Amino acid sequence: MASGKRKNQKESPEEELDRLLDELELTPEQREFIESMREDKSDPSSE
Repeated sequence: MASGKRKNQKESPEEELDRLLDELELTPEQREFIESMREDKSDPSSE
């Protein structure tokens, strides 16, 4: 599945994740779940 899309090495991990999520064509519920997980991980007060 890893076709030649890695040419753009300048994108941050967050940008790469956003692009990959867009390619998955998630339902709003799935996207909401993933966003909530990302927010939890980046929130130091949630530990």
